[in-house]
Amino acid sequence: MRQSPAAEQLKERLREKGAVPELYTFEKFSQPCAVYVKLAFPRLNKQTYATATRDASFCYIGSTNITVAKREYNRVAKLRQLQQLKLPKTEIAIRYWNDSQTYQHYSTILLSQHSEYIDAWAEEHSLIQRWQPKLNYPYVTKELVKKAQFWKLLYSISSDTKQEFEASKELRSGKHDSETEATHPSLERALWNHKRKVTDMGRHWKPTECQCTQFIKQHPRAQVHEGHVVTGLETLQLPSTSQTFRNIGAGNAFYSSKQRIKKQHQEQFQRWLKHHQFPRDQRILDDFDDFFEQEWKQHRLQLQREPRLTHRLAKNILGMIPDDYIVHNEDHANAHLMIYCPNIYNQAAYNTWMDKQTFRMLDADPEEIKQAMQNNTPKIVAKHYAKLLAYEKPLPYGYILMKRKKRWAKWTFPVCREMD
Repeated sequence: MRQSPAAEQLKERLREKGAVPELYTFEKFSQPCAVYVKLAFPRLNKQTYATATRDASFCYIGSTNITVAKREYNRVAKLRQLQQLKLPKTEIAIRYWNDSQTYQHYSTILLSQHSEYIDAWAEEHSLIQRWQPKLNYPYVTKELVKKAQFWKLLYSISSDTKQEFEASKELRSGKHDSETEATHPSLERALWNHKRKVTDMGRHWKPTECQCTQFIKQHPRAQVHEGHVVTGLETLQLPSTSQTFRNIGAGNAFYSSKQRIKKQHQEQFQRWLKHHQFPRDQRILDDFDDFFEQEWKQHRLQLQREPRLTHRLAKNILGMIPDDYIVHNEDHANAHLMIYCPNIYNQAAYNTWMDKQTFRMLDADPEEIKQAMQNNTPKIVAKHYAKLLAYEKPLPYGYILMKRKKRWAKWTFPVCREMD
């Protein structure tokens, strides 16, 4: 019987680590300094054979300096605390299992034992790099993101099938909150400007005159470093209309402008009409616009009763910050909205990329190197790995995370990614 690619890949990985039935004994579970993997139970097909239908990388890899069984006892204790709505300090994977209620669907398979824990720790991180398990950090963070379901639920409710009943049942159950039904943009999209404000002059960058003296007079509580502004958004002298910006982070959502929300809803509504083969009647669109205006008035009244973050407030905050200042976060505090003098931020970027112990200057222009690689790539390789090579795509870029304990003078590890 032919197995799925996911099942074949999973069996090969376990066989590589010696996790086969003839070598798998209970004695291994009583040994410390072990590396293990948590896998979801496979489903049974029509012939009652176990099949791995999900991606083989959807697993969790861990190590322990105690026995695997004792480690599982500790993990279950943390899971129960989460189920009791307590706030324990725990790994992110347990929060995923608690949210999805699937912990009981996973089994633990021991992969190897070592004489010292440092060896087990090294193998754990080596396997995380090779297998890229989706329940290990940082991959698990994508699984915790709440996905908007509003239009999907709307399609289901109007389907006049079993989906209508299931969608109505889900809405009544309280499973979905307003954030998962229709997500809003986060503040980082409106405020972070480091990708377009940081200098692109590279090794030719030189400090310029800044506006820190005037900024400090306007905001006395702002923190400075060597006379330059390095402060959190919470230290600004905010007007009374912007007090909702206190005690917030880059991940907080805000309401977009009326024009943007209306445009998004109109486009979605027109796709919904087309999907259900409604006639192209302008009266339907006009009725929808009238409905939107009525709902927007209710939205404004609700904002007066309970102030929330809005697009206008975000623009007002940006107007208080000098145009050349850089708004980003800091290392180990990804959601902390920080304001940097361009000289401080660019000096740290300069120190990072010009560090000869970490980076080396190219002996040619990056575009020339890319063109040379393309010319030297065999045609059969370029055809077979067209998506992987993709020479037409822009070059990756990097940005830094400012480090407080380095006194803002140097980098933490720079983040490199492909251009959006």
